[in-house]
Amino acid sequence: MDNVNLPGSAWNGETELVTYSSTADPHDEIWVVRADGDGEPRRITSHEREVAYEPSFSPDGNEVVYELHPLDVEDEGRIARRPVEGSDDDTADVEVVISPEDADCRQPNWAPEGDLIVSQCTDDDGESWALWLADPDGDDRRLLDTGRLDATDASFSPDGEWVVFSGGDGERSADLWAVAVDGDDLVELTDDPGYEGAPSWSPDSQRIACEASDRDPDGHRTTIKVLDLEPAGGDVAPLAGTVSVAPPPVSRPAPVKGRMRAWHPSSEWPVSSNVTPSPRTQEWRAQANRGCVAEERRRGQVAIASWLRLTVASTI
Repeated sequence: MDNVNLPGSAWNGETELVTYSSTADPHDEIWVVRADGDGEPRRITSHEREVAYEPSFSPDGNEVVYELHPLDVEDEGRIARRPVEGSDDDTADVEVVISPEDADCRQPNWAPEGDLIVSQCTDDDGESWALWLADPDGDDRRLLDTGRLDATDASFSPDGEWVVFSGGDGERSADLWAVAVDGDDLVELTDDPGYEGAPSWSPDSQRIACEASDRDPDGHRTTIKVLDLEPAGGDVAPLAGTVSVAPPPVSRPAPVKGRMRAWHPSSEWPVSSNVTPSPRTQEWRAQANRGCVAEERRRGQVAIASWLRLTVASTI
């Protein structure tokens, strides 16, 4: 069966489409499917010697930006974009690579106004990750100052003024941070003994959802946290207040590995992805349908369409 990956700004409110990558034959490519489950999933990229994943919609839903790698090569990541319209047959004609040739870049995400794309690229020593901003053509690249943090999993706040990310310094596990797009502020959102990563800001600016674990998340189950942002009062930035942890959409640790990378446009449903099946998947899936959207990691593109149909029918 096929792996499915659904990160970033994966659910677009303008088009009501969901974008994801799937390992359906022959290898990882970018797909789109209607959020209401109508119609068949549609593959929009096709590469002979490369794989594509980590897609993210432009705000208007007309383009996707994603990560490219040479086939069977984990590094050497490049960032590319293409229109949603068209078919996978026109990939070579419409695909635009926007990252430098000598950089290993990953996990792109589009700003709410569509004027910037953030991605993580290896720094000069190739040992840690730094966050870079660029316009959609890849021009005017600039480094976001995150200090000495190894910065990953970046995405924008709804107003486009902040970038939330997962950051560690090698001496402790990763916590959630936010850096101002203008580079003037760096704010630590959490300071917990465990790992927190893959953060995503709700469209109403009130919450941030993330993946969490008290151990190294690789190879272990993770739970979903939702952080309530409580402004200090008045017309202040969301980060000016305190942060508290609200009950997660699933009230106990998920019996699967889940990552938070997107929200439904209504702010009601965080979207969980990179889910690994277990004998208890069906039980957890029924609970998840009441609060968040997820896909089973080894179910493939057909199952994601039917799951989304079930979720929408049971929550609207």
